[in-house]
Amino acid sequence: MKKTAFFLAILLCITLASCTGQKAKIYKTMEKIDVSAEYTAFHIMVTNLSDPTLYTEQYPEEYSALAEFGKEGVPYILSYTLETPLNSLNAAFFVFCCYDILGIDDWLIPEPLGNIEAHITALQEYIDSNE
Repeated sequence: MKKTAFFLAILLCITLASCTGQKAKIYKTMEKIDVSAEYTAFHIMVTNLSDPTLYTEQYPEEYSALAEFGKEGVPYILSYTLETPLNSLNAAFFVFCCYDILGIDDWLIPEPLGNIEAHITALQEYIDSNE
């Protein structure tokens, strides 16, 4: 019994260390992304886009860097977006990446796309309900 408890404790420690490492990698990657640096007329229309992929397609390298983390990385991307003071274009890009990574082609809620927190909440609920 003690061996089993010890083994489970070791497994939990390894899992937590792995998750912490994944979070750090994702946050470090996100710190390097700034899609607002090349502001164009397209950016004025970001909050009116018909689907998430229209924004992620504009920045394929940045999207690929986040998509590499897969669906398991989405909660960390959402957490970073909530925790970090970002300009609206970067926050929207990160949220749109999450929609795309999760394979969601349409908006989950009718809220304006400028309401990033509402979309983050909807995505978190989607993840929770599909686990």
